[in-house]
Amino acid sequence: MSCFSGTARQYMHHQIHSLHCSANKGLKMKEGINTFMESVEERAKMQLLAIEMAYNIKIRNKDDVARIIAASSRDKSDVLMACSSISTWIARNGISGETVLPIDIVMQSMKAANDIDRG
Repeated sequence: MSCFSGTARQYMHHQIHSLHCSANKGLKMKEGINTFMESVEERAKMQLLAIEMAYNIKIRNKDDVARIIAASSRDKSDVLMACSSISTWIARNGISGETVLPIDIVMQSMKAANDIDRG
């Protein structure tokens, strides 16, 4: 025999169900964010690979740069703008061979991309 009335049991069941649904919704949202981040990171890696091919260079910290770009991007156009800025920096500085992109340059590229008002 239960020590709770029918109404109390129904209320508890409803609360447990609500918590379960909220947890699942949060998990699905987190999975969606992770999928977006992975997609943006892959896009950044592809852009950086194109830069490597265009300038015949090897970016030794490409994975780190791609993660930084993905973490700071709102969407794929941010990736394109940041990578265009990085490409310009490489061209202006005559980078050749193997290189490590300075993180401050990557951050400046992301700041410039994020500062553009698209509204």
